[in-house]
Amino acid sequence: MANEELLYRITILEQEAKKMEENIKAVNEQISEFETLKLSLKSIDKEILAGLGKGVFIKSQVEEEDFLVNIGCGILVKKSKAQASEIIDKQIKEMEELKVKLLGHIEHLNNEMSSLVEKAPN
Repeated sequence: MANEELLYRITILEQEAKKMEENIKAVNEQISEFETLKLSLKSIDKEILAGLGKGVFIKSQVEEEDFLVNIGCGILVKKSKAQASEIIDKQIKEMEELKVKLLGHIEHLNNEMSSLVEKAPN
């Protein structure tokens, strides 16, 4: 394999690994958001600040213990605090599993790059 081709393949693999690292960063941010949400859920009181959007909040009275949870496609379902917490736990678990897959893919890319570097003539 020619040096130029090896260099090209290594560059492509490096770019893909960088994309995977960016994806891992995004996954970590999502996990952090879910964990913050879970803490907020546990500490809900009778009075909360409800976000209206763009940094605007309103004081609200919590009248019931059920939550409306978006289960996808804009569909809201009433869930108890415990059920909502379980859904958050499931989402965190899915994000952790995705992170493991991404890390495995990066490891595979690194191994492939190392193999190509070994093939390169000195």
